[in-house]
Amino acid sequence: MFDFNDLGIKPGDVISIFAEAIDTAPEANLARSQTINLTVISEEDYNAFLRERNDISDIEGKYSELLDQFHSLVIRRPMHHAPISFSHFLTTINRELTRGNSAPPEPHASSRP
Repeated sequence: MFDFNDLGIKPGDVISIFAEAIDTAPEANLARSQTINLTVISEEDYNAFLRERNDISDIEGKYSELLDQFHSLVIRRPMHHAPISFSHFLTTINRELTRGNSAPPEPHASSRP
């Protein structure tokens, strides 16, 4: 195992890794794997990456839940009601995300029975 600190590797450096194999039966043969390049990042950059990934997962979860609620609302909504405008839907999603509320969006006030 390599101790990268002993090698003087620092954030921004690129490490290229590959493997070679040689055999001599019945004659010499050489095979080489694909080269893989690894870019070294700082611990700060790694932690920022993890925070960003978690933030994206959280947002995706909230939108997924709201989308499921919207589909549920559309399915439950009688066909004789006026459709919910897209701008109203986006406003409702924004309000729900801001409040952190997971309740389904309310029908638009202008909807008719």
